[in-house]
Amino acid sequence: MAQSQKKVEIAVPTNGTYATATQVEVAQQEPDELGDIASALAPITPSESIDDVELSELIVHETSDIQIASEPLLRSIPVQRPSNQDWFRIRTGDDWRGSVYLLTLKGERLTYLVHPSLAPMLTDWVYTAVLYTGITSTRRLFLWNVRLTVNDRTRGGDTWNQSAHEAAKEAETTWVRIQSSMADGVYHIYTARGLEDPVWPVQAESFQQLVKLAFKEKYISSLDHPIVRQLRGEG
Repeated sequence: MAQSQKKVEIAVPTNGTYATATQVEVAQQEPDELGDIASALAPITPSESIDDVELSELIVHETSDIQIASEPLLRSIPVQRPSNQDWFRIRTGDDWRGSVYLLTLKGERLTYLVHPSLAPMLTDWVYTAVLYTGITSTRRLFLWNVRLTVNDRTRGGDTWNQSAHEAAKEAETTWVRIQSSMADGVYHIYTARGLEDPVWPVQAESFQQLVKLAFKEKYISSLDHPIVRQLRGEG
């Protein structure tokens, strides 16, 4: 049944004057026609068995593509100094950094987190460092362990780690890249322009979570730990 239309002239105020506009009234549909429309618009209830499904129900057209935002799960966090090819940022706030005791096996380049109660008995190997939460321009999370500086005038101070702390401070507000200079005994700091502010992964809920992920298999809480026994010559 074709729709019937009726045109009605109405007055519409426009800037203090009246203009006419045409209003189209659509005649009420017959009940059976409305039922057909409702049936066409009703969602399809999937069949419980694939044997009862028509192939046309399963085909996805290119125009029906659904974009799903996703983030990879955080399973581990590297503990390392950013390379000279990395542009990086440091997350601001004391909630995203902390001073800890660390022990590094230099030959294997493995760094272990040490419980503070063991530090007095492992003074030959442990050191105090600040763990900074960082992210590269490619969105790779990491913890940067920078030793607390030693004020020793006979050695001219701990220039390497002093410059590392300076780079971390600079990276709180701008993208930074560091380059070691053996001649100067420091990290030279370079800044980038044009890079957007970092997007921190939502999975990184807290600094505690990142520390646990970074040291989940590298935590020393006892003198019976194999690494401690190895260093103490206990076999």
